[in-house]
Amino acid sequence: MHNDVSSADAKPAKRPGRRTPVRAIARALAITLAVGVVALANVRDSSGSPAITVAATPVLGMPASDGMQHLEYDLIVASRVPAPFRLRSVEVLDVDHRSLLRLDGDKLVAATQPLDGLTPSSTIPASGSVAVVVDLLVAQDKIPARLIHRIAYNGTGAPTTHPSTRSINLPELAVDLRSALLISPPLRGPGWLSANSCCDAATTHRSGRVIGNKGVPPAKPETFAIDWIQLHGDQPFTGDGARPQQWYGYGSDIHAAIGGTVIEVRDGLPDSAPNALPAGIDRADTAGNHVIVQIRPDTWALYAHLQPGSLAVAVGDKVATGQILGKLGNSGNSLAPHLHFGLLDSPHPDAANSLPFVLDHYIVAETVDRDSYLAAFSGTGPLKLRPHSHPSPQSSTFPLILAVTDFS
Repeated sequence: MHNDVSSADAKPAKRPGRRTPVRAIARALAITLAVGVVALANVRDSSGSPAITVAATPVLGMPASDGMQHLEYDLIVASRVPAPFRLRSVEVLDVDHRSLLRLDGDKLVAATQPLDGLTPSSTIPASGSVAVVVDLLVAQDKIPARLIHRIAYNGTGAPTTHPSTRSINLPELAVDLRSALLISPPLRGPGWLSANSCCDAATTHRSGRVIGNKGVPPAKPETFAIDWIQLHGDQPFTGDGARPQQWYGYGSDIHAAIGGTVIEVRDGLPDSAPNALPAGIDRADTAGNHVIVQIRPDTWALYAHLQPGSLAVAVGDKVATGQILGKLGNSGNSLAPHLHFGLLDSPHPDAANSLPFVLDHYIVAETVDRDSYLAAFSGTGPLKLRPHSHPSPQSSTFPLILAVTDFS
């Protein structure tokens, strides 16, 4: 259910020249939630049997800190025959057949992965499945109501050196046009890095899935959940970062992002030492000490990995926006002190859909360079910050991955 702080969701920065086992953090920080799937196509072979099936997770989106509307979903492409296929291209079009996105070559490989992993590959295994992670950017005033997809792939038995490519057009796919829920930041102060946030396919939040029984759609984790780690300058901790107390965000107050009723509280789990996942953790403990607040009849807010003994609410409490719920910690399946926050469509985090949200006010002062982020967390280089392209105050947008945000 949880690994926290991931690859391009990797982990926070370390001091230049000092090696930190942060690679793991790049694989962590993920809570798993379920997703419904819409069947789009069955491509049949010469005998009339299904050769390839294509399905899609619901298309959800939000306006983001880059000024664009991000529409997020996965295409699940499965081979139904004992032979592999190779995807050649995936194109997204509007109903007037204007191209909105084309994935091919390296871009397609980077966006395509097995249902239970992050290894990029555009090859569909024999009798296997892959997910094509779609991050579709459109103007906020030109959001399409429906999408069309065109997929090109190698036919069964075609040699990879001289592929016999087939192209199929899929039926229209509806876009969920509901507005993302407006909430307040659950933290205060400057320097909060969105270490694991939408919408990079290489992150555990965007790509995480939980495979259920045969014929049951994979559960879709925290597509829109965020792992926040506090930085002071370009550093997330002082000293060697070996103790939770050395991390700058540790002990920060966690505030209710929106009012509601507390329906679940977990306390009593210890903080783990940073830079290594706790051994033998039970699945039920992966979120660590946490609070779940029902904010609408069909929406719940999860605040995870809180400091033991810090929870300030109980089941049944009515909480108001801004009320303190507890303190930031490193409990559960976590590699570094951080807040995991997300909205769900179920009170059960391992069987829910991640829902989009936007923050009412914040500033993106800087962003972390992606290559330096990966280098910092693999111990090969320092974290590098760069000015954000839209440094003015943000309102009603979602902070994208590697944004460094200031909250008032």
